[in-house]
Amino acid sequence: MLPLTQIKTIYISNILEGYYKSYNAMKSQKEGLFWTRFDTFDSNRALLYGDDNKVIITSFPIHRPHFVHMLHLMGWKKVRNISPFKPSPAISTDCMTDHTLKIELITIIKNNPGVAIIPYRSTPQFQKLIHFLRKKDLIFETPETIPEEKQFILNYFNTKRGFRHLWHLSYADNPPHVQIPEGFITQNKKEAIDAAWWFKQDNESFVIKYNSGVQGIGIELIDHKTLANDKEKFTQQMKDLLRDKMWNETIIIIEKAIPPNERAESISPSVEVYINPQGEVSQSYVSDQILAEDKRTFRGIYIYPELMTDTAIKKTFDSSIKFGRRLAQYGYRGVFDMDLIRSNNNEIYVVEANLRRTGGTHLHELCIALLGKKYGHNYHSLIEDIYLNKKHCLTYKKCCSLFADELYSNKKHSGMIFANPDMLKVHILVIVLIAKTRRQILALREKVESKLK
Repeated sequence: MLPLTQIKTIYISNILEGYYKSYNAMKSQKEGLFWTRFDTFDSNRALLYGDDNKVIITSFPIHRPHFVHMLHLMGWKKVRNISPFKPSPAISTDCMTDHTLKIELITIIKNNPGVAIIPYRSTPQFQKLIHFLRKKDLIFETPETIPEEKQFILNYFNTKRGFRHLWHLSYADNPPHVQIPEGFITQNKKEAIDAAWWFKQDNESFVIKYNSGVQGIGIELIDHKTLANDKEKFTQQMKDLLRDKMWNETIIIIEKAIPPNERAESISPSVEVYINPQGEVSQSYVSDQILAEDKRTFRGIYIYPELMTDTAIKKTFDSSIKFGRRLAQYGYRGVFDMDLIRSNNNEIYVVEANLRRTGGTHLHELCIALLGKKYGHNYHSLIEDIYLNKKHCLTYKKCCSLFADELYSNKKHSGMIFANPDMLKVHILVIVLIAKTRRQILALREKVESKLK
């Protein structure tokens, strides 16, 4: 039995909690259900957070053989996973309403005064849970959570509109080293269509962004050549594009599309930054985003040494630190990242910020635990969602057999790790690959892909 007096961190993996209402608003119920299931099982990646001495709260239990294997691989001795009996979309609420889970959580906190409670992201439900626990006079820390009275700041700046606003606030005195795309914050569909027409008249392609979009949902990349030159016909085309009921909400962002530099080694980088409880800002890591064929849906990240010395990336980090300091002044704490695009004239543009743990935080923290803090300078690592053909019907056991020769070796510091076998329930294989060189990691990836054909 886990010694419950040695727990340093409780991770509440509340990914779905922040997004299920957006999924419910999608025009396609089938797509909404897919993303609901996706986030439900994606939450189990929290096993990779941090190091030893932790409790992970997930909606469904982490696949047990995988859990046992990871503890053995990492040398972890004191890790526990707990879940509600009947999960809802809001795991933070379940922590208050599921009797067994509630008692277990309270007991863990009592036995570990000063334990840190860290969510995937701060939500109204999570804030209610923190208030609930504090009323019981429990002693704990929330190092990555904005105070409840400042929750508005998170809700506001963690939107497409809020990002653009904070960007301009951050650089009111001194211009940043990098820019954001030219764009407009519009109040409704009519104004959004007018803004789009403005770009069309200049023969500029543009991007339409839902203010609270996530996972590529609510982002439409529009090639101006596909739209009519006649304004009346153009307006009808735009109305057809914006039929989904999410576009009926106020605030739509229309911004200039930045043509990516397809010849560049790093097309869509991302930088992650951390604000500690004292408000001090520091860089965490830089990565290349792995995107789907639609160029908008996130599939994973790739971290490698050459990015660390990229001059343009260094300038971006300088800008992100200044952005982070402004964010810290408003009370934000924890992780945020900035998604970038390298243009065809090799300039870097910042296209959005995510005020939460991200699709790469767990890879970063896993690699620190496995390889040390300097891993990014010495190793190549990636995490990727591979969408499977449903005919594969892969299970964790079958995967272990199929990829036996590629599995990670602590002696060689290279190989493949199953990041989250529970995603196989939605026909997605999530893998971590680690190698010492680009050639080695690409060869490893090719081996994995060849075995899936």
